[in-house]
Amino acid sequence: MMTAPRPPAPLMALTAIALGVSSCCGAAPTEIAEPGPAAAAPDPAEPTFREAASDGSPKLVVALVIDQLGSWVLERYLPHLDPDGFFRTATARGRWYRRVVYPYASTFTAPGHAAIFTGKAPVDSGIVTNTTFDPATMQKAAAVYDPAYPVLAYPKHRASPKNLRVPTVGDALKAQRPGSKVYALSLKDRAAILPGGEKADLALWYEYKAPAFTTSSYYAKALPTWLETWLEAHPLANLMRPWEPADPRLLERLTGPDDGPGEGDYLGLGSVFPHDPVAAHKPWSVLRIFPQLSEYTVSLARTIAQGAELGEDEDVDLLCLSISGLDYTGHTFGPDSWEYVDHMRRLDAALVELSDWLEQTRAPVRFLVTADHGITPNPLRNPEGGGRLYPKEVTELAKAAAAKATGDAELVDRYVRPFVYFAPALTPDARQQVVAAVEAELTAHPGIRLAVDVRTAATWLEDPDRLRRAVAMSIAPDGPGDVYVVPEEHWVVDEGRPEGAGTTHGTPWKGDREVPVIVFGAGIEPAVVDEELSLLRVAPTLSKLLGAPPPAGVTEAPLPGIP
Repeated sequence: MMTAPRPPAPLMALTAIALGVSSCCGAAPTEIAEPGPAAAAPDPAEPTFREAASDGSPKLVVALVIDQLGSWVLERYLPHLDPDGFFRTATARGRWYRRVVYPYASTFTAPGHAAIFTGKAPVDSGIVTNTTFDPATMQKAAAVYDPAYPVLAYPKHRASPKNLRVPTVGDALKAQRPGSKVYALSLKDRAAILPGGEKADLALWYEYKAPAFTTSSYYAKALPTWLETWLEAHPLANLMRPWEPADPRLLERLTGPDDGPGEGDYLGLGSVFPHDPVAAHKPWSVLRIFPQLSEYTVSLARTIAQGAELGEDEDVDLLCLSISGLDYTGHTFGPDSWEYVDHMRRLDAALVELSDWLEQTRAPVRFLVTADHGITPNPLRNPEGGGRLYPKEVTELAKAAAAKATGDAELVDRYVRPFVYFAPALTPDARQQVVAAVEAELTAHPGIRLAVDVRTAATWLEDPDRLRRAVAMSIAPDGPGDVYVVPEEHWVVDEGRPEGAGTTHGTPWKGDREVPVIVFGAGIEPAVVDEELSLLRVAPTLSKLLGAPPPAGVTEAPLPGIP
């Protein structure tokens, strides 16, 4: 591997000053520390392949999404990562926008990926959450569910980009330059399909019930031969090995004991190292938590670049790579756990190998790195306090409110975050009565900041209150749900990992909404930008990096300073 050049001492010192973070355990900071002046450019006296890269139009743009990497998480751990690893090299070489904010409240994976690649909030993209519920059919549906297109390796699952109502960066690129290629890869179907969009050459993801990396018939009748050959030569079964921490002393210094509060025994995986996927109740499912699957995904991205010949002709190509493993680890153990930090350090090493190889073989290349949302600290480890909302508890409160108002608790069906869903039997005349009762009952709960009728909230797009606007931007016309529920700051909705353990995201609060954006590669000058900027500016930034028009309907400008 060709290692990344270590930034000169003044730049490393500047980065450390700009971070202003502590290595001690704790919560997402209430306010992020102010940075120092913009980072200096690398020393031209120390030439490397990277520094000699062409400033011309790129042959390849890599859009890298690190699922759940909130700004506060990156800044907390960055000083403890390898100086020659991916994250410290990227922040030193590129334009690091430290405070990029999702303008909407529903900070989940599907809306986040849609926003990154379309420049649109859920109100426009139609992607409002990961999973919706239909009371008429009593069925849940994934954001990318489409009954017309079975998943090749597991036909019981079906998926396509049909539910995405707006075009992506890749769609706009291929409309202008039909010879350009767009590939998308992730562990999650939604994190591959939504970035790739309608015209992607291939969206590939891990289907644990197969288990295999696969796609749906929307994209292909079969995987390309070169891809099948690589997958057969690298069986997933080889990843079924125990996970041991690489540096226990460092992990304990950063996060405290391995057996931290709020870390549960998820599916028999155990709450402390070592973790063995074979010992778990669902080995292929829990494998998504393990760093070796993230490393495998990064290797697969290199294979896609080779097999699809990305960056090898005159038409610029787009590779969308979303790393889901940190998100699974964070949900299960929390971002302040040994597991999260060890996973991040291993991912850091894998990504620098990929970026080195791409820059050696595909130059000029440009990279954009960001996250689909942040994360709320585990309430049991958060000095700011907080607590847990249990979906069953929210459902019972809403049903009790309906019973008080009308005598019929069954007029409320259930709570599937972020919405309370009413039963189809609720008449228009009774709806307002039930809405008022549910709003009052839920808002009285100490863990709920706001419960509001989606019809009311939809009128708040121009409201001067930031929270109201964020909720309005999370509600699509003709979208799901009846009452939108906003947890109180520092509270999380329990996901049963097991009950009372782990943490999550999905709120309008700073820890979930604020993410980094790092742009580096050919022609990008280093800088640290502390201005708060909208995440909806990322899509036009990607288009500018590609030299293509932004997706139709995008009104935001690219991030400042992008050539």
